[in-house]
Order: sequence, then structure tokens, then C-alpha cells
Amino acid sequence: MKTAGAVYRVLSLMVCVLSISLSAGTYGGGDGLSEATAYRISSVADLQELMATPADWVGTYFILTADLDLSGMTYSRALIAPDTDVTDGYQGQPFTGVFDGAGHTIDHLTIVSDDGFIGLFGQVSSGGQIRNLSLDNVVVHGGYYVGGLAAYHYDGTIHSCHVTGSVSGMGFIGGLAGFNFFGTLQSCYTECSVNGLSSHVGGLVGYNYDGTVQSCYASGDTFGNGTFVGGLAGENDSTIICCYATGAVAGNYYYVGGLVGQNWGTIDSCYATGFVSGMGYLGGLVGGINYGFNSTTISCFWDEQTSGTSDGVGDTAPDPAGVFGKTTVQMKTLDTFTNAGWDFSAADGDAADWLMPAGSYPKLAWEKYITFSPDGGRYPARQAVTVTCSVPGAVIHYTTNGAVPTENDPVIASGTSILISKSLTLRTAAWVGGAMVCSQSADYVIDRICPRGDLNGDCKVDLQDLALLSQWWLEVCNVTNQWCGGVDLDASGLIDMGELEDVATDNLSEEAVAGHIKEFTIIAQRDYGDSYIQHYYGKGMTYDISIQVSTDATVTAVEFITPAGNTYSIPATSYTWRESHPDGLFSYGKSTITPDWLLWEYEYKFFNESSLSAYGDGLYTFTVHYIDGGMQQSAVWFGIPDTLEPIATPTQIPTFTSFDNGDTVSSPVTFTWQACTDPAIQSIGMGIVYVDYWGFDDKTPTGLASPVTLSTGEHDVWLLFDSYYGYQNEDGIEVGVCKQNQSHYVITVN
Repeated sequence: MKTAGAVYRVLSLMVCVLSISLSAGTYGGGDGLSEATAYRISSVADLQELMATPADWVGTYFILTADLDLSGMTYSRALIAPDTDVTDGYQGQPFTGVFDGAGHTIDHLTIVSDDGFIGLFGQVSSGGQIRNLSLDNVVVHGGYYVGGLAAYHYDGTIHSCHVTGSVSGMGFIGGLAGFNFFGTLQSCYTECSVNGLSSHVGGLVGYNYDGTVQSCYASGDTFGNGTFVGGLAGENDSTIICCYATGAVAGNYYYVGGLVGQNWGTIDSCYATGFVSGMGYLGGLVGGINYGFNSTTISCFWDEQTSGTSDGVGDTAPDPAGVFGKTTVQMKTLDTFTNAGWDFSAADGDAADWLMPAGSYPKLAWEKYITFSPDGGRYPARQAVTVTCSVPGAVIHYTTNGAVPTENDPVIASGTSILISKSLTLRTAAWVGGAMVCSQSADYVIDRICPRGDLNGDCKVDLQDLALLSQWWLEVCNVTNQWCGGVDLDASGLIDMGELEDVATDNLSEEAVAGHIKEFTIIAQRDYGDSYIQHYYGKGMTYDISIQVSTDATVTAVEFITPAGNTYSIPATSYTWRESHPDGLFSYGKSTITPDWLLWEYEYKFFNESSLSAYGDGLYTFTVHYIDGGMQQSAVWFGIPDTLEPIATPTQIPTFTSFDNGDTVSSPVTFTWQACTDPAIQSIGMGIVYVDYWGFDDKTPTGLASPVTLSTGEHDVWLLFDSYYGYQNEDGIEVGVCKQNQSHYVITVN
């Protein structure tokens, strides 16, 4: 009794034979005897003729001269060199000729079967060659030995080919080839999902057995229900060199690796970035290594962050030599790889193996690719995304609605930018001479600080934004006019109701500045006897202004205007302490307290009191600049809150009475000071540098209740008289303002 699948195969063969009976031996021209006179495959009918002519699979030359679309056709066996007896391994005529795709594409290849040796080619062997061929949108499903291009590849060469779509089966499943035995896979890639219900499942090849895989990559997700599952190869016992894998890899059993599930051979100058999951023996690079077969890893890397694992090889601890885990930033840094001997230059006399696009992982030198900078992800502001294509002269088309680009979609020049103001999927594709040569897509999530209707970057939506909208109304927006000056919020290419709705909805709204500024502090101080300044500058005292602003991480710069009308800025540089100037010492910059909390500091210690006149009492106006280009302001009253009165300037010098500056004392040390009688003072502070601090909210204490035990050696101590006021300004931000006098002493404990 024939199964439904068997009946379908017979019908398929009858259709092919009928087609050949009408045009046997014709193809699209040529005689197949040499590359120059190769049979020309220029139509689906020509391909069907090849499918039904086993005699032509032996040592014959073919060239594809047109793109072929197999939509609507479903096959139940390999199209070329299928297995003719599914009961006992491969039985049939292998393909041993040359099939040159010549840069053309076979689209929508669909094969559904439970049999083995399933792919475009069932078996390629004995010097057979497949080159320059693209298989797009494949759906290939079979039993054992399944590959999008070749099910079983023995002693042949597959060069410059790629597969996209989905490939699935039982075991020995690969996006390009199911089994590579003594063969060479070179300069190939896959962008397809690969699924296997048994062992040996790889994004590019299921099992590389005594073969070579060189300069290849796989970017699709790979899943295996058994052992030996890898992003590039399920198992390797020979050579993999200059390859990478980026897709997620998952297994329901053991030996799951970002690049290779199990390695018995050599892996040289390779990397993996995909997330790895499974039951056990999980490695960011390799699931397991068999030391008995002299397995070797040389200068290989995995991304510890994206892979989700700190183990490079799943069944060893520590990782063997030649396996290095890096952060994502390090994986996108050229020195990481050049320091390990990777070849990015032709200056040594041979062609480079790798290229390093800005902001990207390494790419193979032969790749045709498009990069986005910044790449997809979540951002707190609208992004100008630079699109770059590696192919000179290519025309890049793009969409922002998730649709696959066509040559009718808008064009962007390589190296220029698209402004993305809302969450969307950016998709691009590049064409040369009517043929698509590469594509790229990425998802962007934009969490803007300011209202969406803000068109001029001031974080408010008002009549100024409406005026901008009117100026660009119904204009066509593109890169040449910078997307209508940034007014094209939805990147639709037209200023229309989309932008009007944003402006109308957000009209006169403003996100509270208190959501980004946590606190202001302003201190004016006379500092007596700072030992550091006395020693290095010979000054007995300084006159200080200190300003601090605490913000969240969306702030990129802080400016302030003093009551005297002078404008100063706090740059987003790392904090610089006491930079020497002729009139004093300047400290400034940004400190990162937590990933979401920044401290902006501005402090000037002047040698002359007159320098303070540039600041003064009164209203300080602060402007914060955000990462998306917007800005907001908030004001601080440097004076007594709820009055127009300035804070009284202290006059009394804080003075210790139990010792003099420079004295040598015994431990424990008694700390007493001259009583504070200055009416401008509200509280007292006293401290020992690196030891302790005491504060008193009134002026009555004249010393510490108990002596303090101190170690031998020098100690800096200080005494402070101050008047501090705390309040909330009109924006609801906490403010601290203060005037104070401070004295520094140095004592030596014997």
C-alpha cells in the first residue's frame, strides 16, 4: 500500500517527466561540457529538466541566468540528486558537476517530507561544486540529513552561497548543509531558523566531519531536541576558521553552544553572540570539547552579556586556552581582536579576513552588509540613525512601517541619517544593477523625555511648535532637508495630520523638571587655614562658592546664571579636583553616583574676596540640557526662604581652644572650641578627616563630651560655623543654601 507521501512523489515525478518529454535536452542553451558552454538554467522549466535528468548530474556544468520563483510548488524530495530508496541510507546518483548561481536567487523552495537526504541537492560529492547561489524563503523539512542547500556534502565545495527561511527535520540538520564530509564550505551564510528533533543541529551545518568551514556565518535561531546543538555547527571534528554565529541557540538536552555544540577538532578565530539555553553543558562558544581527539580552540570569543553565560565551554572549568569571554562593548572594539592576532589588514601581503564596522561586531571581509548607528534598541530620545552600506554604488531603500523594502521605497545615501522620533522597525535593502545585494532591519523603542508634540526641542508644546508645523505643512521630508528640520516626528516622509495630532494633544503641556532634577545646593564659604592650600600656595584662607546639582541620567549639561548676571556651565566631563588658576582653584565636572543618578559640581576657591562679586546673593537660574536636545529651567533663591533677605555673612572665625594648628598632642585627644557668639550662625560642625564627624543644631556646645582616641601620626581636623536653610522651590525641587566659616587644623598625635 502506498502512503500519501509516496503517491505525491510519484505524481511529482510524472509532472517532471511530462515536462521533459516536451523539451528534453534543451535547457536554456549550452552543452554542459565546460564553464564557457555551461547549460543555462533560465526558467523553472529548465530547472525541472535538470531535476529529471540524472545523467546530467555527473561532471556537467550549469549556470543560473535568471532568478527563479518556486512559489506555489511543494516537493517531497530533493530536487537534484534525491535519494531514490529511503530504506537504506543514500541510494541515488550524487551531483558531481558544477552549479553556478551567478549571483541569482531561487525563491520559495518548499520541500516537505519525512524521508532523509532532503534539500535542493540530496547529495553533492566527488568534486561537485555549488557556488554563487542564493536560496531565499525556503521551507525545507525532512528526516535525517537535511540542509537548505545540500543534505549531504561529500568531498565537494560550496562557495559564496546563502540560505534564508526555515530548515527542520530529525537529525543532522543544517541551514546550509546537513552533513559536511571531506567537503569545503566557504564564504557562505544562513539567515534561517533551524530545528531538529534529534541530535546534530547547526545554524549552518549539522555535522562537520573531516571537512572545512571557512569564512562563514549563521544568524538565525537554532533549536535541537537532542545533543550537539550549535549556532553554526552541531558538531565539529575537523576545521572551522574565521566564522561566527549570532542567533539564539536552545536545546532540550546536553552540549549546546553559541557556535558549536561539540568540538573534536580545531576552531580558530571565531566568535558567537547568541543567547544559549538548555539542560546542561552550555557554552557561550562551545557546549563541550572532546580532549581525546586533540580538540583545539585558538583566539575565539563569545559575548558574555548577550549569551547569558560566563562559561565559554560548557563541560570544562576553567575554560581552555584560546577561549575568551568579553562584554558587548569589548566585542565591538577592534583592539579586542587585533590583540589576539585576527587579520583586519591587507598590509601583510594577503587579503584581510575581517572588517570592523563602527559600532558593530566584526564582519567577514567578503560580506555585503548594511549597518545602523546607533543600532536598534531602547533609547530615551529621538535618534538620528546613520545607515551605511559596504557595497560601493549600491542604492539603499528603506521603510519604517515594518514592510520589506522595494525599489519603489524612499532612498537614503550611504553614510547619511534618518531621524527616528517614535518606536518603529527600520528596514533597509540595497540594490546594485537591479539585484538586491544586502539588507538590514532593527527595532527602535524611543522613550522621549519631552512631549511628542515638541518640535523645537524646548520640552514644551506651544505656539512655537505650531508655527514650525505650519512652516513645513504638507512638505515631503527626507534626508536632504533633515526630515523637515526634525518636524517629521513619525518619519512618514510628510508633514500631515500625524504631526498635527501630536501638537494638538500635547498643547501647552510640559514634563515636570522635578522629574529630572533631584536637588540644588549653593554654599558660600570662608575657609581658614586649609593645610593643602597653605602648603602648596602659601595662602592663609580662601573665599569659596560651591554649587551642586543632582540629576537623573537624561541630563547632558548644566548651565546657571548668577544674580550678578554671569553665565557659567558645568560640562559633562569626569570630575576635576582643584585645577589651578591664577585667581584660585577650580573644581568641576560630573560624577556618576548610580547608573540613574548624576552629581554636577562647580566649586571655585578664590584667593581674593572680590572674586565672589561675580556670583552674589539672589536668584540663580539653572538650565539643564537633555539627551534628546531639549532643555528646561528652574530657579533657586540664594537667600532666606520666603523673604527677600540675604543670608547674613558669618564673621566669627571657628577656633579650637584645646590645641593650636600644628601642635603635637597625646591620644586620646580633647576637642574644645571658642564659644560661637556670631548671630549669623545657626549650627556647628566638627570633623576629623577620614575618622568621624559631629554636628550640633545650636551654638551652645563648646566641645566634644569625651576625648577621641586617635592613631599616631598627622590628622586633619576642621571646625565649621554655618547658617543653612532648606526648602522646596516653585518646581518642587529640594534646595539647600548656606553661608559658613570653616577652619582647618593639622595636629600630630604621638
